[in-house]
Amino acid sequence: MSNSSQQRLYNATNRLVAALERLELGLQQVTVGRERDVQQHQHLLSYQRENEALLEEQEKMQTTIMNLQQQYEELQGVASTIYGKLDTSIERLTQILDK
Repeated sequence: MSNSSQQRLYNATNRLVAALERLELGLQQVTVGRERDVQQHQHLLSYQRENEALLEEQEKMQTTIMNLQQQYEELQGVASTIYGKLDTSIERLTQILDK
């Protein structure tokens, strides 16, 4: 082989090695990007599950609050009835004592 032929082969080999290095670097960047995307997707799924659990808990709490409000209103009605009966009893006792 002649010197110029060897030089061309050497230059071609260097270009090929440089191209392979660029491809490898690009592949590494794609791999890192995919891993990052997978990790972000996993975080997103985790946040989504947590959000669903929180929404479910919020619905349970709203139902509990509504039930408590209803019970409070019922107790207010009972208390009002008792107060009315006590007031009537006091009036009757007062009338009896005044006679």
